Amino acid sequence: MKRFLVVIAVSLALAGMAFAGGSPNMKPGRWEITTQANMQGMTIPPATITQCLTEEDMVPRDGTQNQDCEILDVDVSGDTVTWTMRCRGEGGDVESTGRITYHGDRFEGTTTTTIGSTGMTIQSTLTGRRIGDCK
Repeated sequence: MKRFLVVIAVSLALAGMAFAGGSPNMKPGRWEITTQANMQGMTIPPATITQCLTEEDMVPRDGTQNQDCEILDVDVSGDTVTWTMRCRGEGGDVESTGRITYHGDRFEGTTTTTIGSTGMTIQSTLTGRRIGDCK
């Protein structure tokens, strides 16, 4: 169950979405993204993925693209992107809010995920760095 919750948290933290508005200071390319999650006083080991990010698709994606997830709100303000997302699952809805700030070839941010069926909240820290061109 804990592994499932971690997968959901990481997936939500790395959710993909379309942007409406300006473009943050983000260099397109291949990025290494690390998520560190904490839930109920327990620190989950960091998870790292690599992903191509482009000007058209600036927020990292992970497993949520194959799940029943809906982006409810996206805002781009300067170099910062914020969003709210809801995923529907067998165990109930999972809602997440996130914020990422870009600095050219790196970013940092946070997400807060609430698992509706349990009321459990997961706090995650995101860091990313550009590691090269997309292949």
